[in-house]
Amino acid sequence: MANAVASLLPVMDSLDLALKNSAGQKSEIRSGVELVRKQFADALAKLGLREIPAEGEPFDPQYHHAIEMVESDKVPDHHVLEELLRGYKLKDRLIRPAMVRVARNPNH
Repeated sequence: MANAVASLLPVMDSLDLALKNSAGQKSEIRSGVELVRKQFADALAKLGLREIPAEGEPFDPQYHHAIEMVESDKVPDHHVLEELLRGYKLKDRLIRPAMVRVARNPNH
């Protein structure tokens, strides 16, 4: 089951990317993509899929894959500054870690 769910994650990524790239635009197509994404997320949630919280969270190497460290004072030191790719768990099993940028805050 985990492999089947993991094989569907690129579809979710594509829907998220479409929504991100059309942010601030009001259109019937965007509304349709939002609806499809919600239906797809709800169907996967019924199977036990959960998103891993990332942005603003303390960096956890168990659930987050750091792509780079970035000097920033927007969040505390060693907290996730930006989520580049959403991570997921299927029930308690890690399916894919969140790919993130982590803050290095010299003031903390």
